[in-house]
Amino acid sequence: MGMMIQHYLPKFSERCKPAIGWFSGLVIVLALALMVVKLEEIGDSWMLLKASFVSVLLLNIFTLGIGFASSRALGLSTKQSATVSIESGMQNNVLGMTLAISPTFLGEPRMAATAGVYGVVMCTLAILVVWFYKRLILSKEVIRLRP
Repeated sequence: MGMMIQHYLPKFSERCKPAIGWFSGLVIVLALALMVVKLEEIGDSWMLLKASFVSVLLLNIFTLGIGFASSRALGLSTKQSATVSIESGMQNNVLGMTLAISPTFLGEPRMAATAGVYGVVMCTLAILVVWFYKRLILSKEVIRLRP
């Protein structure tokens, strides 16, 4: 939908970019809060986070890194590579939680804990990665503009 708006209403799209950026950040923070609440329903969220934090963090860092490195190797720009990296790292943990909780599939809420922990780590890391990529992309654009 965003690409369609960008194509047919480019001026409107440009005016909306700042609001969309803030809204996206708000959605990530809200998702983070809801995942912590869901983890509390499953068990002790702090214990669950401590138990799998390192492995989940490494998985997320590797998927972000592989997404960035592979897209750079394929000749994409820094901005495009940052997008691919974030999309690679932002896996659909909600789907994993839903499949684990749903009586039609697994029906075992405790199995949703791993997806919940991944979601908490992923959202937190995503905020930092987006901030870093914005700084990286802006610094490259400033370097290009200098004579």
